[in-house]
Amino acid sequence: MRGLKGKVLALAFSGVLALSLAGCALTVPTSGIGGGWFVGVTEPVGVGTGKVGSGLKRGAATCTNILGIVVIGDCSINTAVRKAGIKEISFVDKEVNNILWLFGRVTVVVYGY
Repeated sequence: MRGLKGKVLALAFSGVLALSLAGCALTVPTSGIGGGWFVGVTEPVGVGTGKVGSGLKRGAATCTNILGIVVIGDCSINTAVRKAGIKEISFVDKEVNNILWLFGRVTVVVYGY
């Protein structure tokens, strides 16, 4: 009986450890769209002035996640705004890509003038 209890505890611990490590590797869209082996979606984040027309600038900032071990980048709205020289934000989107939970990328895209 003790051997079975030890195996169950070891299995439970391994499961919790695997989920805690995998949590960092998962890049999930906030829209609730789940993904299996591949996720590639663009979703809205927010609206500023909502203006759209000629001269609209696009700035992007990206964070990358590799195996849930290495997470690098600056995917802030501020970085995207600075890259494009935007003074007035029209709207913001987020692009989410994930392949087999091994590689994830989030890009914040800011549009404005």
